[in-house]
Amino acid sequence: MLRGVAEAPASRWPSMAALLDRLEQTPRRRAWATGAVAGVVAMGGVAAGVWTLRDHGAAAPPPCRGVDARLAGVWDADARAAAEHGVRAVGGARADATWTRLADRLDGYAAAWVTRARDVCEATAVRHEQSPAQQALRDRCLSHRLRALGALAGALAHADGASLDKAVGVADGLPELEVCDVPELLAQFEIPPDAVASPEAIGAIEDQLAAASTARDLGHFAEGTTAADAAVAAARDAGYPALAARAQVTAATLAAAASAPDAAARLETAALAADVAGQDDARFDALTWSIDVALDEHRLDDARTALRAARAVASRLGASRPRAELTLADGAMRIATAADDYDEGIRVGREMVSWAERITPPDELNLGRAHANLGAALARAGQLAEAGIELSAGRALLDRTLGPDHPQIGTLLTIEGALAMARGAFTEARPTLVDAVAHLRRVLGHDHPQVLAPLYNLTRCDLELGRFDDARAEAEDGLALARTQQDQGAAAAQWLSVLAAVHTRAGRPRDAIAPADEALALLRAGGGDDSAIAYAAFVAGRARWNAGVERRRARALVDEALRIDRGRGAAPDAGFADEIERWRAEAGMK
Repeated sequence: MLRGVAEAPASRWPSMAALLDRLEQTPRRRAWATGAVAGVVAMGGVAAGVWTLRDHGAAAPPPCRGVDARLAGVWDADARAAAEHGVRAVGGARADATWTRLADRLDGYAAAWVTRARDVCEATAVRHEQSPAQQALRDRCLSHRLRALGALAGALAHADGASLDKAVGVADGLPELEVCDVPELLAQFEIPPDAVASPEAIGAIEDQLAAASTARDLGHFAEGTTAADAAVAAARDAGYPALAARAQVTAATLAAAASAPDAAARLETAALAADVAGQDDARFDALTWSIDVALDEHRLDDARTALRAARAVASRLGASRPRAELTLADGAMRIATAADDYDEGIRVGREMVSWAERITPPDELNLGRAHANLGAALARAGQLAEAGIELSAGRALLDRTLGPDHPQIGTLLTIEGALAMARGAFTEARPTLVDAVAHLRRVLGHDHPQVLAPLYNLTRCDLELGRFDDARAEAEDGLALARTQQDQGAAAAQWLSVLAAVHTRAGRPRDAIAPADEALALLRAGGGDDSAIAYAAFVAGRARWNAGVERRRARALVDEALRIDRGRGAAPDAGFADEIERWRAEAGMK
């Protein structure tokens, strides 16, 4: 309504029909993580000098009153109730706990949005600190944040189990309101040229992009791709290059998230389009996603190139943005990890923690993840004690932000248990791994694939502790679950090998021969990696030798295991080779 009484005619609605159309629409959004789409219609805000009809000399209402009305259809009572119903409908205590955390975050974001929107209006209409043009840019920036909130709220109304796991993270990642105060960044929100489609048509395209970005972040790739592709076509038809470039980046990041085979090429093309259109924030998104894809495809040099380009774009944006710096540090850490550069990984991990601590308001979710990543880097470097401290700190923060029933808590418990095993503290590791298995089964279901990792570590732990009956039951449980997986060959082979090891260590070497042979056959048929084949060959040979059968075959298998491990080039497992040599000496195999 405020736009209808703006002082400048060009700032008002073109007609009463257009105003009514807008009042009937539900604003949407898209997240800053994929770049704010330029050219959104200013939704509210009023210049100084507004006149209203009044009787008997009554004082005019404050010029910026009613800013909160812009939440209608985005995060009002009805939208909030629909989101709550959608989340709780997933069922279970985890859904209820997730809604409590979501409601707190989204209520807080909406309140902060209203406060800032009112301040933007008053800076022009009351305090006269900025021009109407500056207000328009800041208001467009805020409109994008409003779409971000609205798109997430709409998606939550149709939540499922998968999106439930990601929803709190998406809520914490809603685009920063502070960006709308930074002059260097407001250039991204230029006013659309007069030649493009109507403001309503542009708004509809941005609604599609908001829905696409939210679907991507919640893991609904097919739904997001449909919306993004429609937005790309509509933006091109509108003749609006900036919007078209942003739509292209959104579509390319969806391709990357869905692991599409052409994702790398699409991201490269989208990054170039964003560069030509002068959309640095969209180019930044395309480049950081390119790092992920390059690492997934083991193209380390390409990942480094994308990281350098992303740093240059961030520098060009000209304002310190902790979330952007955190994204860059995350990319640098994963590159260091892929290159086995432990010192660099630790350095960047500490940098991640530092940047996460600078996010305002405090973002405990990102801080918890930063501590966990640092812990993983320290563990890879063999600094196990400090790694445990960082992982524990990360888990405490994630427990508080995501809730004790979130799957990530089970994952961190698994890593902590593995760290204790690496220190040789098997008695300490066991209860942690038992908790990890129980946690993931309670949260995700008894036969969920994520249960396999902690269950495997628990089996190995019980094997080292001499709890052979427990280890056998766990190995048989894991084998049954592995056989249900899509890649059942490699998964089943791992469990067959450990089951054979359990039989051998328990003094039942004859029982170990069949599972060890099956594991070796599956790995050879399915192109298993060298380390898995070496381990299976060793287990098969050791079982035969200990059983006193096929001694020649046993010797050949053990020799094969040692030869494979020593021939793995830059990454031999010295500990495994030493284990084979020790066993050969103890068994009298020469």
